[in-house]
Amino acid sequence: GIFYGGAPGIADGAIAVGSVDNTHVQQFTFDVAGKLYGYIQAGAAPIAPQQGEFELVTYPPGQEIGGVDLPGRPFDGKVVLIFRGSPSFYNTVLAAQNDGAAGVIIANNPPGTINVSVDGPTPIAIPVVSITMVDGLALHKAVNEAPADSPVALTWSDQVLVSEDPVGGDISSFSSWGVAGDLTLKPDVLAPGGNIFSAYPLDAPDANGSGFASLSGTSMAAPHVAGAVALLLNVNPDLSPVDVRALLQNNANPVDNHKVSVVGTWLPEAVFRQGAGLINIPASLTKATSGRQGATAAASLVTPSKINLLDGDKIETTNLTITNNMDHDVTYTLTLDDSPLTVYGRNKDSNTKTQIPIEIAQVTDFSMKKITVPAYSSRTVAITINEPLKYWSGDAVKPGTFYGGYVVLTGSDNT
Repeated sequence: GIFYGGAPGIADGAIAVGSVDNTHVQQFTFDVAGKLYGYIQAGAAPIAPQQGEFELVTYPPGQEIGGVDLPGRPFDGKVVLIFRGSPSFYNTVLAAQNDGAAGVIIANNPPGTINVSVDGPTPIAIPVVSITMVDGLALHKAVNEAPADSPVALTWSDQVLVSEDPVGGDISSFSSWGVAGDLTLKPDVLAPGGNIFSAYPLDAPDANGSGFASLSGTSMAAPHVAGAVALLLNVNPDLSPVDVRALLQNNANPVDNHKVSVVGTWLPEAVFRQGAGLINIPASLTKATSGRQGATAAASLVTPSKINLLDGDKIETTNLTITNNMDHDVTYTLTLDDSPLTVYGRNKDSNTKTQIPIEIAQVTDFSMKKITVPAYSSRTVAITINEPLKYWSGDAVKPGTFYGGYVVLTGSDNT
């Protein structure tokens, strides 16, 4: 929900980074009936082996989400498939462990992957992995349609599978919302942070000996931005911290919400969930140098790179400085994109209380809607944003609604 961003990312001078899921997932696997299924290792559980065959079973009909104590030890020495549900991951796995399971596979219930942790007072002593909903449904069907005298076998494998993530490119479910506690806009940008396959310490407690692991978190997204910053400073060492953030924000691409279609089409995620959007490193590098190398490199950018409307109860005027260090004049047309979703309701409901956008463009005034910035020069445009009164639907804006948009500069040189 809103206000979930934490220190130090919410500091004024910091670049706060949200996460998007990787478009493809590289995973270790198990084999069922000759087909490889990719999985994500659960936290706080032993590492899944890379060999060994076990019978694959499911819970009885109506109890597919587990978390119940079955008579006896029906899962003795078997790997059990469980669908994500209302019991906690820990309680779900503990119940299966107590019923003799040799391993647990948790299938997600919405599309996409899920990162699971099973930390709890009684240690989990069996391997636990998670898979997608699609794979879970396929395995459940195979187990329940198999003849009684021919159970389904699962073989742990050392092979790696690369598959497309059905929610790849979307904002990760764990990515924290802004705004900061003082109502300033956070996060600043997005970067890949979900299902990142990378080098991993061989001596880590949860390492499987391969030297690689697939992990998720804004701790994966922030290094992408740190690397982007290093590239920017490499091509133009004179950039200030403000310049660096501006280049990343000016050239980022807003990400659409693919869960809520409020006007029959996908619209951008709320600004205070994604900031300027997914970083575009090639575009940022181009603007960091204005097409020149070495000592002649100079940035072309717009500052400030974000406008904080705070509580929105008064007219806000901001002077935007447009700097053009290209070797040619550029004429910019200025517009206000108010299509990002809004949020209304209690803090904890923010993920589900996405609302139709607000008519911000109707209450926004530019001192100039078109301006020519000569080569190697800067010009200033004032933008005034009044308090919006209506949603796109025409209904009055509810008090307590959080909203945002983007100032778009379209250059005559297609920038």
